[in-house]
Amino acid sequence: MPKVIFQNHPYTEKERIEPFLITKKEVVPFIFPNPKDARMDYSDISYMYLSTNEITCSYYEISPGSWVEIPDYHPGDEVYIVLEGTLTMLNTEAGQVVQVHEGECLLMPEGAKHCGFNFEQKKVRTMSFIAPKIFTEAGFPTDEIGRHKVYNGKLKPEEFRKYTWCETKNRAGVLDDLGAWPADGPESRKSPFFHFVPEDKKLLAIHGLDNPVLMKVSVSNDYLNVVELVIPSGGKGARMTDPDQHPNEAFLYMDKGVISVLIHDTGETFQIREREGLYIPKGMTYQLFNYESETMNVFLCTKCL
Repeated sequence: MPKVIFQNHPYTEKERIEPFLITKKEVVPFIFPNPKDARMDYSDISYMYLSTNEITCSYYEISPGSWVEIPDYHPGDEVYIVLEGTLTMLNTEAGQVVQVHEGECLLMPEGAKHCGFNFEQKKVRTMSFIAPKIFTEAGFPTDEIGRHKVYNGKLKPEEFRKYTWCETKNRAGVLDDLGAWPADGPESRKSPFFHFVPEDKKLLAIHGLDNPVLMKVSVSNDYLNVVELVIPSGGKGARMTDPDQHPNEAFLYMDKGVISVLIHDTGETFQIREREGLYIPKGMTYQLFNYESETMNVFLCTKCL
């Protein structure tokens, strides 16, 4: 099984100019943190799908009763979508705690220090999208080991800096909010606080008009967009989206079911099945088709819509 090469997975020495399917065989497990840096009884198992200089897409699991001790942070924004269970996230620098349930989203701005807990009796599975980069050249961060701002903890609250909150929009989103949802990117990075996006706070939009589908936008800023496309079944032959393309690399992920994808530039058809993904190079036009008897939910991550 190949090793994960961060910012170049699946590994290639050439420019990525062709779309490719990422099946379960291409998904590579890795353990966080590095065994040289921390206790491994406080670790989690992660699965890498795609890691480039623009986006990194993976998912990780936390067993019931477990937690990841070492505070993690990135030189980019990170977005969590909880696929199963309830994830409790601690902002180790600000002392902020958020519980994220299945289908809900959490935005952690660049540099926000965090660690996760599973206080439930069910495994937590979480999809992670990071942009632009997951790590610096130094790799996994280790300089925050032992620093957790918690009640009755080992460090006093006054040993941590206090920050000013960046407000999240407290209203229904509109199409003009694309690029600054749930908050403006540069403004949100001035403080380390998380931005919680429950189901009723996602920005809703209609994708296309000839073949309209519902688009649920969890995060849209200058670093990345994380979107869920809801494609119902039924219709004249198949329910489908209007053709779309993006100026940057894109990643599609299916957690359940199957979706068919037509790449107009090459004439290729891909089928993304349960826990599989598809890489789409920048500028390529694609279209999604639902030939099944149930609604299909497809996650999309790209820098610019």
